[in-house]
Amino acid sequence: MNNYIEMAKQAYRVGEQLADQIDREDPSFSKPLGRSLKDQYRLELFSYMLYLIETSKDFSKDRIHFLNEVFGYNYSPEDIEELINRLKLHDNHFANMIPVIVKGAYRADRAISPSYNGHIDVILPVFQKMGDLAAAYANNADVLEEVDRKIYNMALVTWIRSQKDKSRASSNKAPVPPMPDLSFPSLDELNPDFPSLTGENSANANPAAVQPGTDQSEPKEEPKESLEDLMAQLNELTGLKSVKDDVTSLTNLLKIRKIRKERNMKDIPVSMHLVFTGNPGTGKTTVARLLAKIYHSLGALSKGQLVEVDRSELVGGYVGQTAIKTQEVTNSALGGVLFIDEAYSLTAGKDKQDFGYEAVDTLLVEMENHRDDLVVIVAGYPEPMKEFLNSNPGLKSRFNKFIFFPDYTPEELFDIFDGMCKKGGYRLSEGAAHKAKEIFTDLFEHRDENFANGRSVRNFFEKVMINQANRLAALDDLSDEQLETLEEQDLPLDFGQSEKEEDPILEATNAYRASLKELSRLAGEPEDKSESDADDSTLEQEAASEPTDASVINDLVQDEKSDEKTDEHSDSAADTLPALPKGDEDHA
Repeated sequence: MNNYIEMAKQAYRVGEQLADQIDREDPSFSKPLGRSLKDQYRLELFSYMLYLIETSKDFSKDRIHFLNEVFGYNYSPEDIEELINRLKLHDNHFANMIPVIVKGAYRADRAISPSYNGHIDVILPVFQKMGDLAAAYANNADVLEEVDRKIYNMALVTWIRSQKDKSRASSNKAPVPPMPDLSFPSLDELNPDFPSLTGENSANANPAAVQPGTDQSEPKEEPKESLEDLMAQLNELTGLKSVKDDVTSLTNLLKIRKIRKERNMKDIPVSMHLVFTGNPGTGKTTVARLLAKIYHSLGALSKGQLVEVDRSELVGGYVGQTAIKTQEVTNSALGGVLFIDEAYSLTAGKDKQDFGYEAVDTLLVEMENHRDDLVVIVAGYPEPMKEFLNSNPGLKSRFNKFIFFPDYTPEELFDIFDGMCKKGGYRLSEGAAHKAKEIFTDLFEHRDENFANGRSVRNFFEKVMINQANRLAALDDLSDEQLETLEEQDLPLDFGQSEKEEDPILEATNAYRASLKELSRLAGEPEDKSESDADDSTLEQEAASEPTDASVINDLVQDEKSDEKTDEHSDSAADTLPALPKGDEDHA
């Protein structure tokens, strides 16, 4: 994985060398910026990386470590999330902004010859490779981010072509084009309150390195969002009426508690720890994030951040490691909410010697030690969560408030899809809207354990975008209306079937049972009605516990997926960057 960082650093340095070269050859070009082209390039490339993170919502440690290593910063995932929330690059139409470094490369090429592409052929692969390498390093295969990468890089190529077309149309003019528009906003301009990223003093480019008495000040504390704004955000969520009612009741109780405390009245004992139950994709994480901010706005928590983890981030691989990992996680959540997804996996099907039980014991101790400034929300399917709470008396006594997240209705699924389209700058044709409603109705009526609600809608949206891109890629002279409109033919009509992933373990078990049944029939043995009438859920439970060849099948499937992912990353990262244009070999 370190190879990805080294390749990214190399690509980044190539862009810096090109910016220096353009500044030397044409000093007047970057003068209106008030900074060197190299510093502007740094801002633009970093903005692009933030734009991709905003798309994928990948705030993993690996993704942020990649940024820090390549750009020389020292940001935490929380810093990057805060910056992205302030910049709102998608809302500010970042994808439509052509980087100044690209404009400078085109201008430098034109100064040599109308057909020369030496500078452009250097800078365009830098943007392409940086996005690919960042995703590869973080092992992120987010389809939406991949689409955004392709669209953004395609937009740069399209801009170059359009400039060449304009140049050919006025070929009788001077070979050096007029000064291009340098209207690519810097991060400083979009968000002047955030620490400087200009690179003019890289030692001060991150919050940890800011020294007292310098011109740069420490980042201002994020102001509390008002309770009214947070409740408005909650009510804007699609569906979830019962959830909204539960959160409103809890909020009202905390408001009264706060007023009583301010008047020195007897405190109301309120447990803020919660159990979220429901199927995947029903908004549990979104509501948990809002709750953390609501608790903060009411003074119940000092910070209001959300830390989301699962079993892998709590449980260690050897004796003593689990307690340390769990303590580190709870310490990072102090002042906010610790959200444990699929919490039942800590104890489900495990004996008492499993490290998951140690994680639970440690968690209970930390909850007690920090009961005034730590909230824990555990989430998962309803029945497994009941078993989880029964696995330890301490859990049952601390988690007594349940909030159930129901599946979205077909109408709500369509509303979520329509909202994604509008947020992404798309609109549905009348035929596409009608067909989408039919698809979501069918998906809801035939939903099974694989149904993922909002996640299914997101998968559907990503497939629609890919289908539209494939349809439009063969066309020339695309209009804005064509780029914005999603047609009926873009909808994946077999989406409900493609969502149902085959379960090789259950499949093998069913085949095994069918073979036994056939052997019994041939031997003349009476049919066991109780077994033949067993429902799918019973078969699944038995399949999960039987010591059959299912584990071998699962290992083979995982190995195959791992090999595919390794090959994919190797292909995307192995391409080399072109050399700098001749004339600057001494500085390459």
